[in-house]
Amino acid sequence: MRIGINFSNTTMLDSIEPVIESARRCDADGFAHWWLPQSGYLDALTVFAAVGPSAPRIETVSYT
Repeated sequence: MRIGINFSNTTMLDSIEPVIESARRCDADGFAHWWLPQSGYLDALTVFAAVGPSAPRIETVSYT
């Protein structure tokens, strides 16, 4: 079974650092997906580009 994390509670943050740290922890803990909505202050595709080097094994998914 592949389990993912929805990290929608961070879309209202004005800093990307806690978001990158969350994805890094999810990747290190072995989760398969890391979900982030396209809403709030952070652009999901930009966040995914920033997250990639810190969480190379996790799949990133966006939704509206």
